[in-house]
Amino acid sequence: MSWSQFAVFEDALKPVVLSFVIEGLAALLGYYLLQANCVLHPPHRFCHEIDCPSFTVVNSTEAFEVRYYESGVWASTDVETYAYALASTTGFKRLFNYIDGQNEDGVKIPMTAPVRTRIEPSAGPFCKGNFTVSFFVPHDQQKSPPKPNNPDIYIEKQPAFTAFVSQFGGFNMDDWSISKKAKELVEELDKLGVPYASDSFFYAQYDPPFRLTGRHNEIWIRAEDAPTRSS
Repeated sequence: MSWSQFAVFEDALKPVVLSFVIEGLAALLGYYLLQANCVLHPPHRFCHEIDCPSFTVVNSTEAFEVRYYESGVWASTDVETYAYALASTTGFKRLFNYIDGQNEDGVKIPMTAPVRTRIEPSAGPFCKGNFTVSFFVPHDQQKSPPKPNNPDIYIEKQPAFTAFVSQFGGFNMDDWSISKKAKELVEELDKLGVPYASDSFFYAQYDPPFRLTGRHNEIWIRAEDAPTRSS
């Protein structure tokens, strides 16, 4: 091959080589961006690698997220008492016994997150309130969860719903602290003129008592007309 022929061949080859280089760089860049996204934005990092209900963030502000929750199955128990702390302790013990083997199959069920409590405001300061404490059923048991032995526990399928969710850390075990967080979220929604269900709200805790730092808690307020309970 003469030098003139080689020059023509080289000119013809340049676009092909450049194309391969660009495609390779694009693929490499895509790989690193994907890895960075996985590291910086892990899905539901506050679940700490245990099962949580599936949701999609459809919008967000500085004060709250708008989440669409897929339908899911929960083990729940109702407690009528004067304070959240009393309801939470009673409900948690019932549900823990259920996942610890007190069910028809006699099997242990993995712990999930969050421990969710539905709170209906009481009629007055000296009146009992209605609380529903719930554990999310693990994803692989959603279709056929073991039946509880305790008649005070029931399995409910929560239809898909949209909720406004605020997030905060620390320990919040008293009614005043929880109500304050719920009130703050309500005030934000009122500012924006967003319609919401006002009959109750949810308090969700994602961490065990022994986790002292990096704790994650949430207030959920359902969008107006969002379902409260299962069929």
